[in-house]
Amino acid sequence: HAVVAHVPTFLACTLLHSAWIVGRVDAHKQHFSEQGTALDVIWLMRFYRHDPVVLEHACGTILNLAVHQENKLAMIDAGCIPCVLHCMRRFYRHPSLLEKACGAVWNLCDNPAGRRISIEGGAIELVLRALAAHPLILPLQFRALGALWNMSVGDEAKDKLVQLDITSALVQVLRAHPTSVDIYKQCAGVFWNISVCDEPEVKRKIGQSGAIELMMGMISENRENLDLLETAVVMLWNCSVDDENEQLMVELGAIPLLFDVIEIFERKPKLLTNCIGVLWNLSAKRDHRVLIGHSNGIARLLRCMRLYPHEAELQRVASSTLWNLSVNDELEPEIVELGGIEALASVLRLCPEGKVKYRALGALRNLSLKPECTERFLEVGGMELLVRALADHPKEVDVVPRCLSILADALALRGEESFRTAFAVAGGIDALIPILHAGMLPTKVLDEVVPLFQLLRNEVLQHGWIAWGFETHRLYCSAARSVVEVVLRSVLLRPDGSPAYPESPLWMLPKELVLEIVAQMAPLIQHHAVETAPSWNAFVREEVQCLPPLPELALDAPPAPDDEVID
Repeated sequence: HAVVAHVPTFLACTLLHSAWIVGRVDAHKQHFSEQGTALDVIWLMRFYRHDPVVLEHACGTILNLAVHQENKLAMIDAGCIPCVLHCMRRFYRHPSLLEKACGAVWNLCDNPAGRRISIEGGAIELVLRALAAHPLILPLQFRALGALWNMSVGDEAKDKLVQLDITSALVQVLRAHPTSVDIYKQCAGVFWNISVCDEPEVKRKIGQSGAIELMMGMISENRENLDLLETAVVMLWNCSVDDENEQLMVELGAIPLLFDVIEIFERKPKLLTNCIGVLWNLSAKRDHRVLIGHSNGIARLLRCMRLYPHEAELQRVASSTLWNLSVNDELEPEIVELGGIEALASVLRLCPEGKVKYRALGALRNLSLKPECTERFLEVGGMELLVRALADHPKEVDVVPRCLSILADALALRGEESFRTAFAVAGGIDALIPILHAGMLPTKVLDEVVPLFQLLRNEVLQHGWIAWGFETHRLYCSAARSVVEVVLRSVLLRPDGSPAYPESPLWMLPKELVLEIVAQMAPLIQHHAVETAPSWNAFVREEVQCLPPLPELALDAPPAPDDEVID
């Protein structure tokens, strides 16, 4: 320091430029952190704070050295960020200096602490000012957009960017550089981050600003550029949640364009997942589902599912898209004919995550409304897959209802005798009892699963209590009683006619349906241990005034094993 204080600016620039050049070599970056270079650079920046040439070399040195994680942390701790922001604030008319400074901010913001210090120091406003002041200088624009991309990760930065009208600023950059793939990629990264929010206005403004149209035009002209696609397609996925953007993308030809990308990059599962994610959102409307079908979309989706059977996220979005497509009656035969049921069964078999199985079950539920589809699913091991899903996810509120609905369809198709045998062999009874005990009866499908309860009752009456085991019987009947209590409470009314238990999701069910459910399950409850009958009958008499009492059944308690005595 004592020497540098007495040397001309040229020597300071030479020292910094040497550190800048040598710092480009990865093997040397850690050496700089060990020698405390960050403090030396900051000292020079403060000493020559009025000299833009020295400051430019200093920012370039920080830009290179901050790529190394240890250097980055050392520079943040030493206070490099305020020095860089000072350069941007004081010398905003020097594009070469701003370029290096934006690059330094870009690298230093790849860290939560650096991001926070930068945003609090006004880095977002300074980078936006640099973008507006030098719109045609490509290297500056590229690094400034990189800095915005990294800073837009946190919610606080997103809110500030939206307030500063980042969308309009980015569209101006896109229009100023219509042929630069790199600029479009950087802008797509910023749009990607700010569109990850729950506010539909943000996504809608991106579409209304013309950004989606510009981005899709660039994708169409560079559909083989993987770097661009990996970022731009995610931006489209986020923005396609909005209905207006969804319609705009379809009108601009997004569906055939995405299938072209899928065909070109079928060996890139991550990109395929993102493309199918956009198609999932675009398939929310009937007309769009028809367009997907006309684009040979079903065959292409199923091919992706077969190519990557263990890619959970790809299977999730593809199953979700098939779920949407299966709503259209004209597309359902094509899904079945091309092997959709087998592909969805493979998802249940190979993907352990409940959130993935839930999507596949949704598509299978739509298809199981046709008896021939249910039969085909059972032929490929559907019964075992459903039972295993129940056993693996007894507390998944999305998985359980759909499994039981499909099982109810299978019961209606096969008949009680055939179904009971297959269900018992697959372990269905053992899988169903813990669900009831945990209070996981799906209230949305009570009318559909009543036949399953009737089936279990017949199983008990036919094979006796010993076949199940006394404790299993008690467990099941106790849960069944709780379930019926919930059902009955759903129709209780106050004197003024309002629901007595408005929190119940069933209180709007027709009274006839509730009575049918109670009638089906009453024998199960009455077969419970003798000591529970008085309390149950008291509940019926005291609270269920609007319903007829359950019939009194003079039944003995289940027989006890010879070596035990039941009081």
